[in-house]
Amino acid sequence: MLRDKLLAENNVKQAKDTAEKALADSDKKAKGAVDSLKQALMAGQQLAARKAAAGASTIATQTGAGAGGTGGGASSGITVDENLRRYLVAVNSKIQEHWVLPDLQNWKENIEAIVIIRVRRDGVVVESTFKKKSDNIFFNQFVEKTLKLSSPLPPFPITLNQPEMEIGLKFRPGEIF
Repeated sequence: MLRDKLLAENNVKQAKDTAEKALADSDKKAKGAVDSLKQALMAGQQLAARKAAAGASTIATQTGAGAGGTGGGASSGITVDENLRRYLVAVNSKIQEHWVLPDLQNWKENIEAIVIIRVRRDGVVVESTFKKKSDNIFFNQFVEKTLKLSSPLPPFPITLNQPEMEIGLKFRPGEIF
């Protein structure tokens, strides 16, 4: 009987050890999956930031929106101030949060609308006008709705001394430049 009791205790201990090991393995796999998701999310955010930064350079060049520290650049003639670039990335991120096209129809990949917004220091959009409307009236309405939902935008950084700024935005399905 003592032998049977010891065997039973040993079996319980082995089962417990196996369960703990399986739990530890599943925790490790779950943490790995979470880390992978975080890395994928960070990569996506970095890609969006790079696109926004590239768009910010284009926007600043097209609209003349620059801060006091801008100078001549080799390719475009204007080097975007780092504070302005960061601000434009923040604006892009805020608008991107609300830029979701419904699945009402299949949106053409080449559809686009270009909007010029005038923003006050406090982030309030005082004016928005289409520079180029798309041929799809619903797409244009979603652009307008996105801008309304995104307002107010982030306020200007302290280092940007201008009272207002014009920003050009290009809307396409799934992205904003």
